[in-house]
Amino acid sequence: RKLQLWDFSAGGHLAASYSIKWNENWVAEKLGVSSEELRPDRMILCYPVITSGEFAHNGSFECLLGDKYDELKDELSIEKNINKDTPACFVWHTKTDNCVPYENTLMLIDSLKEKNIPVESHIFDKGDHGLSLANKVSMDKNKWGIEESVQVWTDYLEKWLDVWRNE
Repeated sequence: RKLQLWDFSAGGHLAASYSIKWNENWVAEKLGVSSEELRPDRMILCYPVITSGEFAHNGSFECLLGDKYDELKDELSIEKNINKDTPACFVWHTKTDNCVPYENTLMLIDSLKEKNIPVESHIFDKGDHGLSLANKVSMDKNKWGIEESVQVWTDYLEKWLDVWRNE
């Protein structure tokens, strides 16, 4: 069994949160399984919400934490909670993201490296938030969402996953 978690934007925060909390006893107890059964092998994050600090996407944390923001913000700030059991990560972001500052991804990369967690990262110069595949498949009816320079992220991901699949 190989478990990979991936998501985009605020969903990226959810995937990253699971990736740092999967082995906390309360998670396994609630689900009635062993922690080892919950262990993720890889996380794939696309323009993720990471920090509750200076570069936070405040709307995400306000919705998530409500009136417990001050109490829980550090606990749910991913870059502050990377640990030795955090899985390897593939992450990408664009410098011109108009919603989630790309510094979120830079902070994640630094934290992963500090803990010697393998990370492959790609920061693209141009692209708005919410690009998804950045091609015709994921564009909207007004043809928004095409960014040719970003489309290669899926090729990079496939190569990264191929190495893992062949381990």
